[in-house]
Amino acid sequence: MGDRDRLLQVMTNLISNAVKFSPKGGEVVITLSVEASVVRMQVEDHGPGIAEEFKDCIFGRFAQADASDTREKGGTGLGLNICKAIIEKHHGRIGYRTEPGEGTTFFFELPATLGTIRSDVLEPRDAMLRPVLVCEDDPDIARLIAMMLKNGGFTCDVASTAAQARRKLRAGNFAALTLDLSLPDMDGFSLLRELREDFRTESIPVIVVSATAEHDADGYHSQALGLVDWLTKPIDPVRLLRAARSALHRQRNRPRVLYVEDDPDVAEVVSTVLSELADVDTASNLAEARSLIAGGRFDLAVLDLSLPDGSGEELIPLLDSGERSVAPVIIFSAQEAPKDISRRVSGALIKSQTSTELLAEVVRRQIGLPNTAATDAPPKAMREHA
Repeated sequence: MGDRDRLLQVMTNLISNAVKFSPKGGEVVITLSVEASVVRMQVEDHGPGIAEEFKDCIFGRFAQADASDTREKGGTGLGLNICKAIIEKHHGRIGYRTEPGEGTTFFFELPATLGTIRSDVLEPRDAMLRPVLVCEDDPDIARLIAMMLKNGGFTCDVASTAAQARRKLRAGNFAALTLDLSLPDMDGFSLLRELREDFRTESIPVIVVSATAEHDADGYHSQALGLVDWLTKPIDPVRLLRAARSALHRQRNRPRVLYVEDDPDVAEVVSTVLSELADVDTASNLAEARSLIAGGRFDLAVLDLSLPDGSGEELIPLLDSGERSVAPVIIFSAQEAPKDISRRVSGALIKSQTSTELLAEVVRRQIGLPNTAATDAPPKAMREHA
């Protein structure tokens, strides 16, 4: 039992690294084995191996070998850190063995599913039996979206017009709606506004699928309440499934966290960790964040201050619930937050001084979940305000 997309992400990263560091014409060997209650996957290359001085930090954030040939390969140094976070969230372990000049084998082990599966594990799968309605007038694209969703465990129904979608939604119990904005009988936003005004469909999660999704998101965010994500054609299947699962989580009343970070690799690491605690909506700039805030209330926001289109500080007034003097915000930035900003928020963390485990504990406290740490004392790396 596992998250198909996340585990494929681990495999993609390990195979990509193996190919990257293999000699021309070399061979990469992928092996799957099952021993007792453990499934083991390993990826073996015959490249230069890992230098001794780099072995202790290879799974750390921003870790990257210092050899000139490695620097030439490029990369952010976050891939293996992401893999480690994903595998450990699956209650597994990841490691490697290497011989200088002979190659490296990365492996991860996951507990096999044996015996009776607990009912609480099955709940998400049971929820996925509720179909997703695919509203798309192009039959080929509709079949493609349905196939992607079915591969992820969802059932699907298809509507080719706004009128057909409206009838199906009012008559059925759907988990979510994927919505093309260009329909033959009505534009997608007009249909969305109608759905939001009808008590039978006002709360259905909507995933916009459009050839111009980014442009449309900028122009209509104030009207797009309840949107889970905006997907641009051609469709990214991983992002589609992530959005569909997020829609299910929202309907189970999980806490909702806004995470604003412009570095995609850092965002991937943090959102992977926080998704264990809450539904995480990510934004890479102020414009995306404002659009998400317009779509509904968040239980907490984690903000980077340095964004490509301004400072995360500009979002604080939008996130204040008005019910307390401190906005439900944690600053998570490369630099220490100025005092005038830190006084306005629930806490301030510095990335270089904060592990993902510490960040998770801080978020856990802020959204009211039980603390797993040995002590309830505030972390030293954080300024926390009463």
